[in-house]
Amino acid sequence: MTKAATTVLVIASLAGVAFATVAAQSQGASTRWEYTRLEGIQQTSSDGNGFRFIYRACQAASGDWHCRSFTPEPTFSADMAFREALFTLGQDGWELVATVSPHENGEPSYLFKRQRPPE
Repeated sequence: MTKAATTVLVIASLAGVAFATVAAQSQGASTRWEYTRLEGIQQTSSDGNGFRFIYRACQAASGDWHCRSFTPEPTFSADMAFREALFTLGQDGWELVATVSPHENGEPSYLFKRQRPPE
């Protein structure tokens, strides 16, 4: 290969990389995210003699939260509800991005995000 052909090939390759980088950056600039907070909540039993932890995942929306609960079966531990919540959120495309300091009940909040579907 001649020196001129090699130079042309290198310049064309660099131009392709530069174009791909600009295209990726422009796509990233338009990416929109959704956020969800998962937290454990101590719930008193109906007879008032005990409690259990349920987990609530709340998705941030304009002016409100959209929440769903993960409640363990009476014979299961709170860990079961936590695992169910993590599994379900993962299957729904949520990615764990942070853990926030514990609330007054001693349980931390878990923050998730995912790409918002195109509108």
